[in-house]
Amino acid sequence: MVFQNYALYPHLTAAQNIAFGLRKLPKDIQHERVKAMLTLIELSELAQCYSHGLSGGQQQRIALA
Repeated sequence: MVFQNYALYPHLTAAQNIAFGLRKLPKDIQHERVKAMLTLIELSELAQCYSHGLSGGQQQRIALA
């Protein structure tokens, strides 16, 4: 199920939104997984962008990651 509202935190970057679900893991593992996920969804170049600066499709991919 994919929700209409992407549930991204507006005060976090794309990378930080992905890392939020990994917060109990060690930082080095978080970094590796976030980098791998951004590569997988082809948004590596937008890792430091905030959600309001992303298109709807980009926001959706970040939320699914």
